[in-house]
Amino acid sequence: MLYNEHFNARYVREGDWKLVSLSGDSTWHLYKINQDETELNDLAAQHPEVVSVWPHNGGYGPAHTMFFLNG
Repeated sequence: MLYNEHFNARYVREGDWKLVSLSGDSTWHLYKINQDETELNDLAAQHPEVVSVWPHNGGYGPAHTMFFLNG
């Protein structure tokens, strides 16, 4: 599972799924990125079981972990 947060926007990615919350927005948007690389078709309403599990169970990893890249 991959998690990223940048300027209050965040996403969680696992397998073909990508769950996104935009900056200043508490709504989660769900995309099947192997079929929708441009993230135009929000599938959150069709797959509430995915949306309800990831952001609320801590499954997206430690929120305060920081990684610094050299270069």
